[in-house]
Amino acid sequence: MGSFVEEDNPVIWRAPLLLGALQQFMEDVLWGDLDYLLLDLPPGTGDMPLNIMQKLPHASLLIVTTPQITATSVAGRVGKLAEKLNIDLLGIVENMSYYQCSNCRNREYIFGQGGGKELAEKLGTELLAELPLLSKLRASSDQGQSLLFTEPESDIAKIYLKIAVKIIEKKKI
Repeated sequence: MGSFVEEDNPVIWRAPLLLGALQQFMEDVLWGDLDYLLLDLPPGTGDMPLNIMQKLPHASLLIVTTPQITATSVAGRVGKLAEKLNIDLLGIVENMSYYQCSNCRNREYIFGQGGGKELAEKLGTELLAELPLLSKLRASSDQGQSLLFTEPESDIAKIYLKIAVKIIEKKKI
C-alpha cells in the first residue's frame, strides 16, 4: 500500500474494501506466468487471511513466527485455520530466533527458544529454518538491498536459499 498513499497516512479500510482490493489485485493485474506469488500478511486469523484462503484455495501457507509463546499461539491459530480450509502448510520459519554477536558470533536467545519447533510439531509440519536477529540484515533491508544479492555467500543468505529450496521441493510433490 506504500505505493498508493503518502508515507505517514494510514490505510483505514474495513473488510469489504480489503476484499475488493484483493479481488482487483488478483483479477485485474496481468500476471503472466508466475512461479510464486508471496503475500506477507499480519498475524492473526482476521478477514484478510480468511479471504485469501477462500479466494485462493490452491494456495499454500508458510507461517513465520518468533519464538515467544504469544507469537506462536497466534501463528498456530492461522495454521489451524488453514487446516480447516484444507490449505497446504509448507512449514514454519522462526524469525528472530536468536541474536548473534557480529564480533564473537555468540548466540543469545533473547525471545526464548524452541517456539517454532514446538509449533511445527503441533501442526504436523517442518521447521524450515531459525533466522537470527542480525543488525546487518536490518540495515540491508532498510536500504532496500537484499543480502541474497549483496552478500550471497553469507550465512544468512544461505539460510534463506535453503528455505526457498525446501519450499520448491514441497511444491513439486
